[in-house]
Amino acid sequence: HSWTGNLVTNASWQHFWLNEGCTVFLERNINKALNGAPAMEFAGAQAEVHLRATVKQIGDEHNFTALIPNMDGVDPDDSFSRIPYEKGFYFLYYLQTQVGGADKFMPFFKKYIQENAYKIVTSDLFKKMFCEEFPEEGAAVDWDTWLNKPGFPPVTNQYNDTLGDASRSLAAKWDEAGDDGVGSASDMEGWSCKQKIYFLEVLNEKRQGRPMTAGAVNKMGEMFGFTDTRNCEIRALFYQLAFHAQVEGSIDWVCKFSTEQGRMKYVRPMYKMLFQSGREDAKQAAIATFQEHRSSYHPIAAKMLAQDLNLASS
Repeated sequence: HSWTGNLVTNASWQHFWLNEGCTVFLERNINKALNGAPAMEFAGAQAEVHLRATVKQIGDEHNFTALIPNMDGVDPDDSFSRIPYEKGFYFLYYLQTQVGGADKFMPFFKKYIQENAYKIVTSDLFKKMFCEEFPEEGAAVDWDTWLNKPGFPPVTNQYNDTLGDASRSLAAKWDEAGDDGVGSASDMEGWSCKQKIYFLEVLNEKRQGRPMTAGAVNKMGEMFGFTDTRNCEIRALFYQLAFHAQVEGSIDWVCKFSTEQGRMKYVRPMYKMLFQSGREDAKQAAIATFQEHRSSYHPIAAKMLAQDLNLASS
């Protein structure tokens, strides 16, 4: 954000992706410089799962899934999501691919930062600079769809994601698992935390609308240490599997997790999952937990959670 946000600032909330999408893009390029190209490719593939899930959650026809949403009469807090972060990154990675890779794109990106230092920017300005630098490639970009249309991007990026292969392979095996689970703890031996997170993300995506058995989820939790972990990313994803499988105690797990930290990234999906599940015990647990802990949340988080739980006027 020292470069994209502080040095170069989006002119309005409509162009928030120029702040957050560019920041994620720079962050992953730094990761690439430190840890090699596979690290960035893996992050891109992992982020695509996040992006698809966010579009589905908000609605692929919803204004808030556009890179440039219509903000007339809209409180910017209401539009906050992963869209400007991950769809913004997705777009920049696509543009980089179109011009022939990082060797050509990054000098342009540096120029964009330097020429707009201490200024405010819009998406039209970014488009103008890109098309001046790459006229042929710029003419081939469907700018209107990428920037103004809701839903998942019009083009699917291709990532050389060798680090994610093991996660996807193991997720496919657990997708078919019975009560006894599959494999052993050694299946994750040597894995990074991010590979474990990606495994859970892929498995959650595969099992949407098809809950796993409680036995399989319990076995997984014991085998890989998910039941006792303190890692927020892993807990959030594992608790989704556990709740939908109706694992005993899973409602309590979700409620406890939702009061131990207050990041909207975690608490909004947790509360929504309980409230929208169709299970009265889960719905009432969500309302009671929020009402008890409402004052401990950040005001913006409290406001958004109240809306999610139909308590906005209370």
